[in-house]
Amino acid sequence: KIYIAYYGRAADPEGQDFWAQQLEAAGGDLSQIVDAFGNSEEFQNTYGEQEDRDLVNNLFQQLFGRDADSEGLEFYLGLLQSGGKSLASISLDILNGALNSDQLIIDNKLQYVEEFTLKIKVKNKGYDDSVALEVKARLKDISDDDDSRDSAIAELETLVDDLPTATSVYFDE
Repeated sequence: KIYIAYYGRAADPEGQDFWAQQLEAAGGDLSQIVDAFGNSEEFQNTYGEQEDRDLVNNLFQQLFGRDADSEGLEFYLGLLQSGGKSLASISLDILNGALNSDQLIIDNKLQYVEEFTLKIKVKNKGYDDSVALEVKARLKDISDDDDSRDSAIAELETLVDDLPTATSVYFDE
């Protein structure tokens, strides 16, 4: 979920496995993981030059495909600028606070990224920046209706089959 909320993309299998191990070692405490996401090279390269207002609004765009409402934007912007919360922890607050159609969007996106990550693991396919960008673009098209999710999932087989073989093996045979 944090990959969707913070980066707007599916997890790469190696990253997902790494963070799952970190989460287990931390006894389920997400705070260290959230801090690491917030300080990552990927974040700095992708979003590091944006203003706080744009960063907060981008979270709503990545999660729900819409701008934040003005009250929500000001609330989260205040938390960020006061140092009350990091952007990464705000991303989780927004994600975990989703209701109604916003929750359906999250559920649909989560189903898509889980399916994608599983397929690239099973087929031992590579995941690089260009793949991440393509998946990110496809996630934007997933809405609260099941047809958008099902259509995106139906295209996964072709997308994954066209990827190069991974340089490492995800599953030992």
